[in-house]
Amino acid sequence: MIKPPADITPAKLFRLLCRVPRPVVPIVARFAFMPEQALHCRAMHPLEWAEWEDAGDDLETVVLQHALCDEMGQPLLDRESVFLLTDSERETVFAELVSALNKIGPGYQRPEAFRCDVDAWHTALEKGAAANVSILLSLGTAYEGAADRYTATPERYFGIDRRELLDGHWMAYRAARDVIEKHQKRRR
Repeated sequence: MIKPPADITPAKLFRLLCRVPRPVVPIVARFAFMPEQALHCRAMHPLEWAEWEDAGDDLETVVLQHALCDEMGQPLLDRESVFLLTDSERETVFAELVSALNKIGPGYQRPEAFRCDVDAWHTALEKGAAANVSILLSLGTAYEGAADRYTATPERYFGIDRRELLDGHWMAYRAARDVIEKHQKRRR
């Protein structure tokens, strides 16, 4: 199971997962056919992961198609273009995407190579939320109803439609809510 990255502080990890519409980070690899194009990795949406299961595509193709992007988070390859890459390019870029996704794309349901330790991530994100007070107060109070019986509304904080939320957004939200709830219980 994938643990939170040791080379990123919990505070920075929390902020990274709060990026909208998706976290995007650079990778080192380049393609021979477009050497000037900087390659990036964007966190994948749960429906993109499900596409792999539904279509029976190989995992490498789905990750290259959905996670590989430019610096603005726009996908660089469609399904057909993935098959135009050399084996070496596919292997190199896929390996870098796996490494990046394991830092910016935690999730609740993933293929084995991407399955995360949800409890470890939650612990790290709680620490990160507590270190980012202004985000904590905005994100952690994004709900309707009473504090003991509420409907989560993280989409209000993120400013995107609820169906566009990533698992990482939900994880950051739940960590922020838990920090606030623990603080409220201590004050009672």
